[in-house]
Amino acid sequence: MIQSTVAVLDNDSFALEKIVSLIPRLCPTLRVCWSTNSAQEAVQRCIDDSWRPDVLLLDVELDDGTAMDVCQRIRSQVREMPMLAISSYSPKKYAALLARSGAQGIVVKGDLPQMREGLLKVAAGGTYSPVHDVHFLSLGASYESLMSQETKSEPPAEELTPLQTEIIREIADGYSNEEIARAQFIDVSTVRSHTRNIRLRLHAHSLSHAVAIWLRRHES
Repeated sequence: MIQSTVAVLDNDSFALEKIVSLIPRLCPTLRVCWSTNSAQEAVQRCIDDSWRPDVLLLDVELDDGTAMDVCQRIRSQVREMPMLAISSYSPKKYAALLARSGAQGIVVKGDLPQMREGLLKVAAGGTYSPVHDVHFLSLGASYESLMSQETKSEPPAEELTPLQTEIIREIADGYSNEEIARAQFIDVSTVRSHTRNIRLRLHAHSLSHAVAIWLRRHES
């Protein structure tokens, strides 16, 4: 039996362990290849061909960001990997935001039949929405939609300083604020100040959006 691989991201270590143990019982055709409670690590692994799973299952609320940030950052660089969000709260609160961020669905944590159905549908290349008036896009369509949104909404960006360029490059590589501070011999608070200024200079609505803008313009 060929199994699809699933990676799991949840900031709660207990919940993470429980979800990892639950997936093989819910979906025998799925195998957990890795798990983490770090959004930065999940992004870095998902954009790396050697670590990328067939599906990413991620909690909506994270210590170092949100599922929307993670999905947008991954989808801006990876076209062919479905992402399914999981939430302890009503999916109505996040469904539309997730759909615009490149995810393929959302399920309620603890609703086992829904989790099973959502995982199997998304792993098979489909979408899943328990919210009737919110429709998630397929992989290719979500990538094109996200790129179109960002292109239309971007005014001309200001040039970054050399230090800001180094900082956003390290963020794109998955480094934390603490790691960047050590590498640049500056305080963590200074790194945060620079990231705020980077967002302003690039006219980005979030740090992940700023990284996506910088990567696209750097590669062009």
